[in-house]
Amino acid sequence: MLPQKNWRTFFRTALQNLRQHALSAFFLARHPRTPVLARLLLVLIVAYAFSPIDFIPDFIPILGQLDDLLFVSLGIFIVRQLVSASLWNECADMAKTTLAKPPSSKVGLFIVIALWLIIISLSVYYFI
Repeated sequence: MLPQKNWRTFFRTALQNLRQHALSAFFLARHPRTPVLARLLLVLIVAYAFSPIDFIPDFIPILGQLDDLLFVSLGIFIVRQLVSASLWNECADMAKTTLAKPPSSKVGLFIVIALWLIIISLSVYYFI
């Protein structure tokens, strides 16, 4: 049995890889050289991921999320087989550069801070 630290490292790496593959698939869906069949499959993958109807319902603790993870990963694997390696690598490089730089938006920061100030002000007003 592996120590707990190795399991954490394994799952952290797996989640980072899934995040990068999902972003690569997003860029692939928007790329003009992507075949129609691959785009259609990507649309079906996203529809299944966001659909409230699943093979195993999500309220079942682990199996509900496991089937989503399995089908999304399998779908991305199939899409990866349908496109050329150079096209996938191009989209994967775009995903790596996007994930490497931290998101920065001064407008977004202002909106988040303004919303928090409004929520805090309304809470204080309500309780006083």
